[in-house]
Amino acid sequence: MLLKFIKIKYIVFFLCLLLISICSVFVFSEESKNKENFEKSNNEDKIELLDYTKTFDDKSYIEQEVNFITTVNSLTKYTQSILKSAASISIVQPFELRLFYYPDLKTLLNFTPGLYVVEDGANWYLGNRGIQIPGSVNSRALILFNGYQTNDYYFGYPLNYPSHFIQNVEVVHGYSNVYFGSNSLLATVNIIPNFKYYNQDYLKEQLFNVYTFANFNENKVNTINGFMFNKKMGKYYLTVGSEFINYKGRKIFFKERYQTFGGTIEDNTSFYKDRTWSYYEYIGLYNEDEQIYFANYGHRYSFPTGPGSFQLNSILSYYMDKYRFFYYQKTFQLFSNIQFTTKLNYQKYSFDGELPYISFPVINVDKGAIEVISFENNLNIKQRKYDLLFGIDIKKIQAKISNFDANFSFDPNERYNVSGYYSNVFNKFFIYSLYFHLDYYLRNDLILALGGKYDNYANIYKDKYYIYDSPIFGINEFKITNVMVSPVFIPKFALIKLLNENSSLKLIYSQNVRFPSLFEVYRNAYWNAYLDPASLVPLTLSYEKHHTFELVYYKEKLEKNNKSYFTFCIYKNKIKDLIYEQPAPTIFAFTIIGYKNLADLENIGAFIDYVYQIDDKSFFRFSTSYSNVRITNPIPGIFEYMPNSPKLLALVKYGYKFKNNLSVALEVKYTSETLIDDVRRLIQAASLSYPIPSDFKVKPYTIANLTVNYFIDKNSYITFYINNLFNEKYYYPLSYSANAPVTKYPGYKRNFYIGINYTF
Repeated sequence: MLLKFIKIKYIVFFLCLLLISICSVFVFSEESKNKENFEKSNNEDKIELLDYTKTFDDKSYIEQEVNFITTVNSLTKYTQSILKSAASISIVQPFELRLFYYPDLKTLLNFTPGLYVVEDGANWYLGNRGIQIPGSVNSRALILFNGYQTNDYYFGYPLNYPSHFIQNVEVVHGYSNVYFGSNSLLATVNIIPNFKYYNQDYLKEQLFNVYTFANFNENKVNTINGFMFNKKMGKYYLTVGSEFINYKGRKIFFKERYQTFGGTIEDNTSFYKDRTWSYYEYIGLYNEDEQIYFANYGHRYSFPTGPGSFQLNSILSYYMDKYRFFYYQKTFQLFSNIQFTTKLNYQKYSFDGELPYISFPVINVDKGAIEVISFENNLNIKQRKYDLLFGIDIKKIQAKISNFDANFSFDPNERYNVSGYYSNVFNKFFIYSLYFHLDYYLRNDLILALGGKYDNYANIYKDKYYIYDSPIFGINEFKITNVMVSPVFIPKFALIKLLNENSSLKLIYSQNVRFPSLFEVYRNAYWNAYLDPASLVPLTLSYEKHHTFELVYYKEKLEKNNKSYFTFCIYKNKIKDLIYEQPAPTIFAFTIIGYKNLADLENIGAFIDYVYQIDDKSFFRFSTSYSNVRITNPIPGIFEYMPNSPKLLALVKYGYKFKNNLSVALEVKYTSETLIDDVRRLIQAASLSYPIPSDFKVKPYTIANLTVNYFIDKNSYITFYINNLFNEKYYYPLSYSANAPVTKYPGYKRNFYIGINYTF
């Protein structure tokens, strides 16, 4: 079955690599037999071998991992010290997450070094080190859960994992990561779950943790409730957990909508009641060599900054995201220095939305589902002079999209298609990738890191069709023709100089690509058939090409009572053929938004991250990034500057635990001014044109959060949390055309959380 979808030559390539590895095993068999003697002699050379013999009962190893982490898994698919890793890396530490409370994932990531989060009331958008590209949701970052990609292949929506279930977070900044997939332009964020560590009480046979929080915001009481249960069952550990969030909302007035539509809150035009609820539930079974995990996630919300012609507060106005996620992973210790890992992953993201129009007795129905099945194998070989990883990942992707206008009826079964839009899009395709990573010791203190990934993601667009079924225009079949992509090889090179046993200097060059998302491709395929021939604006797409040079200095201090690390990085990024929104006139006398490779970007910047921790008593972090992203070939009137991209980000955190029962933690983040890209607002929809705002800038702002924990015992505590302590008035810039006519979304006023986290 596999041979139908993968070319023979790539099978041969992979088998050759496997043969080389097997030969390597026998050539170095004597070294494997004398591993202990080799490790002893190697300690003098400061060459660190992987220790695959650690077990769950190794308490010292567990405490080291839990207390302060200086290793990373999301760079090369195996555990590697940051000191010798070819990337700029930040770790959100376990003790940090105990001192500072975060009600959700987006808040946690916004207070993570280098990261920057924008939200519009429906979705959140991730930026890193000064770049946040509007409209891509999160299709330019990789959001991983325990090493598995969670971004969907249509929009890029990630799995919103509850912050209560997080042990630590690994952030690989920039494009350095190529082994987990394409599209890691901004960052690779790997969420490590905490069920494996039992909230620092790891050796218990059984644990039950329950938490409940109340949020007081604008005369509303919102709630967060959840639990986690862990139990040892023979050689395995069982873990079960769930969380439910009910957010009753706040009242928001959109001035720009009022200028266009007028009306009051009863008209569902200019006033919005922000409200949402979500749930997350999971079950897992695992030990050190084997893991099985299933999660079910749902999120219901409105679309307050959606297209201006839709109502806001109608009982029919909603969106529902659902996400199912499963993986099975098994590691085989073939020899003392050779490890083989096999992985099976399934994920399904679906959305279901309804948006009633303001002026017409119809309702827009938006449905879709993306299903991915992935099978991956990799081999990791550790020898005296090198560390080698190579593998293959095969995916089956299936997409089904439906969008149309229906008659206005409260009963979904009585609705039928009354207008245009694509209403029957179905595709399935197979893709694969081959990857490798090699760390080779040129000398005891000099490492050459080489990596690469070859994939055929271009198969997503090759000879694909979709059916457009409309009562107005009839049934039409559209072929995806204007996507110019081909299989690609992504390389990475680095030199790592070990200055001493605690510090290193890294010179890194890496590439990545960002393929067009399915949403961009489908939208273009439809509108290309109806573009005005006189416009001469064909909506063609190719992949973005990303290049980066980084010089990184890293130093760590790991003493018994205090631990720290310091990272300083200067970098230069180039993005060629950036995919961005392109206004285009149609034969229907109104303007639509398609997607096109518009321009090239260049970004020069610097990044600092410093962490200092004294046992479980105090924690300090200072992080800042400066970037100066610019368009090297601006298009007058279309794309002249880079919006949503603050030049300066600064983050300071300090937490202190008094005695054993009280901790106080304060975090402050500064975000410099950003620009709004208003060209996308100048859209003519029949006779309607949106107003041009007088100010294209979002002012700089500073947000401070305060967390106070009172510990009942080691793992049970009462939390009091103030979000936006100084009640700063701030806005998120919105430059996505679907947000028209709204150009900015208000941040949250000061609000309070109080709750208890209790462990039995």
